[in-house]
Amino acid sequence: MRRVVVKIGLTFLLMVLGGFLLICAVYVLPTERVCLHVRESGETLEQEGDYYQLLPGDESTKLDNYTDAIMLLSAAYDGEEDIIEKAANSYRVFVKNQSKAVSCQNCGLPLKESQRNLHSYSRYWHGYMVILKPLLLFLNLTEIRQLNLFVILAEFVIIAILMYRRRVIEYLAPFVLAIAFLNPITVSSSLQNSTSYHMMMAAVIVLLSFWEKSCFREHLYLFFLCVGMLTSYMDFLTYPVVTLSFPLILCFALSDYRKVLEGIRRLLQYSVLWCIGYGGMWASKWILATVFTGENHIQKGISKILVRSGSDIGNGVTVTLPEVYRVLWNYFSQSSLRHVFVTLLIAEAAVLIIKRIRPEKWVTSLLIGCVALYPFIWYACTQNHSIIHSMFTYRSLSVFVMAAASILLPDICGKERFLKKEGNRRKG
Repeated sequence: MRRVVVKIGLTFLLMVLGGFLLICAVYVLPTERVCLHVRESGETLEQEGDYYQLLPGDESTKLDNYTDAIMLLSAAYDGEEDIIEKAANSYRVFVKNQSKAVSCQNCGLPLKESQRNLHSYSRYWHGYMVILKPLLLFLNLTEIRQLNLFVILAEFVIIAILMYRRRVIEYLAPFVLAIAFLNPITVSSSLQNSTSYHMMMAAVIVLLSFWEKSCFREHLYLFFLCVGMLTSYMDFLTYPVVTLSFPLILCFALSDYRKVLEGIRRLLQYSVLWCIGYGGMWASKWILATVFTGENHIQKGISKILVRSGSDIGNGVTVTLPEVYRVLWNYFSQSSLRHVFVTLLIAEAAVLIIKRIRPEKWVTSLLIGCVALYPFIWYACTQNHSIIHSMFTYRSLSVFVMAAASILLPDICGKERFLKKEGNRRKG
């Protein structure tokens, strides 16, 4: 037990140190070409507006260009402060009384002091800049979107191949449904919506790639700790629960636990370590910012968490948890996927009547069913944030889609038939 605690502690400290050094390294990069590409991106953002819909009337296609502009301006900042102060405070410059798009169009250009508005966003790590700023040396937003779509397609193909090789191909259909609900076309066009998505896909790829290594399976607790930390490092609190839930579902599919208590123990262990990684990494940024700047960023961070987790949504209006669920569930009920789910429920009922489900499948189904509740637990803990930013927080429900379909589809598809055919093919 002591060795495990030491490994967790060392991993945590190394991740925090490495993350801070990478942010510092980002501010060493030149900004002239970055500012040029941010100005080009500003023209695109100005044409589209803050919340452009790729398909008018379809909320799932809404882009968060407002936050994308903040990300671009943060990556382009080049003030006179020292590198450590920049890394701690995460500055960006706005043009007063103008849109974020206009601020991007003026990025790097001389501004009068009366026009210049300096902001700090110190409560987040802004780890996305480790990738975004090098890209901005060569690409503008439109070109980054095109690259993003290519990466999304490549990730999906890699995961499909890995599922086939690990003999969990029957979970590909649930995965496809969940990805469809996330709407990868929208994700590819939005920096804000990309961070949690790519972290989830990367975690799934790593899990499937190294699963056959006994050393990796023995250190799965460190894997989930690191995934939680990296999610906190890269993300803006969009729909981070997917980076825990998708790998968990596939972990249970690969493990095929026969004992309920062992499965529950693993579920709790991995989930708690992800939460420690996610929350601990976030808090470590507040601590570092406090140490290096002398301001009490810890108090600021805690006060913001209390606001985001509360039921007050401003102007004296409070919401109840059922209201939060109803608003977010509307995104699912309005999706065309609901018809697929009704079909699945009918098919599963037929399967239950016609044949018996594999006995060992019940434990796996129970564990995956627990994971299906994770987005609702997340919404309960972040009521204010979840309902105010429902246009992207609804994507956490992709966990429910993946989990529910993972309980239904494998037995409908027939895992034994697939494995038997695969075995015959290899013998032949």
